[in-house]
Amino acid sequence: MKCMSVLYKNGDGVTFNFDYYNSKHIPLFVKTFGKAVHKVEVRKGIAAPGGPKPMYIAIANIYIADEAAFAAIAAQHMGTFAADLPNYTQQPPVVEQYEICLEMAS
Repeated sequence: MKCMSVLYKNGDGVTFNFDYYNSKHIPLFVKTFGKAVHKVEVRKGIAAPGGPKPMYIAIANIYIADEAAFAAIAAQHMGTFAADLPNYTQQPPVVEQYEICLEMAS
């Protein structure tokens, strides 16, 4: 399985509207990609007590169930999701793709 991570860097003046992202952007993404996506998780960066602010204000991990279907849907609809960016942040994301090489539970 592959995972696409969408990372939003933190910094001075960076804002991120988690309410919009979690209630509008991600549900639209999941609806559009359907069964091509296994699951999506959104992570909010928090600072450890006394530590520096986190490097990323938000990270979305998208677990891809069907790579061919995902690629076809992305080619058709990614412009829609890119255009939605100003509704939740001014920070352009860094997008990386990973291969899951180990998954373990206790």
